[in-house]
Amino acid sequence: MIDQVKIGCFLKALRKEKGKTQEEIAEMLGVSSRSVSRWENGNTMPDLGMLVELADYYGVDIREIIDGERRSEIVTQEIKDTLLKVADYAEKEKKQTVNRKRVVTAILSGAIVLLVAALVGLAAFKLYFAQYNINGLSNLLNIYVDESREKAYVGDLEGHRVYTERMRADEMYFISFSDDHIPLADAISTGLISIRDWQRAAWRIDYDGDTEVLVYENYEITVTEDECIIRPLTDRPAATVWEAFTHSLKH
Repeated sequence: MIDQVKIGCFLKALRKEKGKTQEEIAEMLGVSSRSVSRWENGNTMPDLGMLVELADYYGVDIREIIDGERRSEIVTQEIKDTLLKVADYAEKEKKQTVNRKRVVTAILSGAIVLLVAALVGLAAFKLYFAQYNINGLSNLLNIYVDESREKAYVGDLEGHRVYTERMRADEMYFISFSDDHIPLADAISTGLISIRDWQRAAWRIDYDGDTEVLVYENYEITVTEDECIIRPLTDRPAATVWEAFTHSLKH
């Protein structure tokens, strides 16, 4: 609701700020001094055209005259204060977001490092212990190559006749966790090893027709339907360290 008295007081204050009399304002606007007096006493309101001229002359907004007070400076300051608060809040949010990202990145990086270390450790563990079966016997035979030795029968294992070739079978043995040397023939006859053990510990498995070739570091075992022949790696490339590593991961 328009308060004419308040508007009149405001117009009077604006006139005095300019150092003008009612007569001077009336002459400038082309109205009578009585009209200016009635405006300032709150008896009447200037028409729209007069309001535009008064606002332009006094350097205020028409809305300020209608409100009867200066608002632009207050509003401008309020807007500035609000904008500053918003900017400050946005900056804090930005910093918090950056800090959160850094924390998350640090946690993820640490987790990845730990995961990689765990995988490498597990691979090394499996690589080291893959050579052992559940009975604690090493599947890495103690190899004595003797090219003059012919195919020699060692024993029966799971329906397979086990032979050695170009190797001294009587000097081949397994090493247990207790560091006992168990001869190959004894390990076969007592069932301390199995073909599955050999397959699981192989660094690489090749196939020559129906023959399965279990390749290790320095020897191989060919497995047919009824025979297992252990021979040194003299005519086949040895398994690489990388093959051993990938083999440990698979098992």
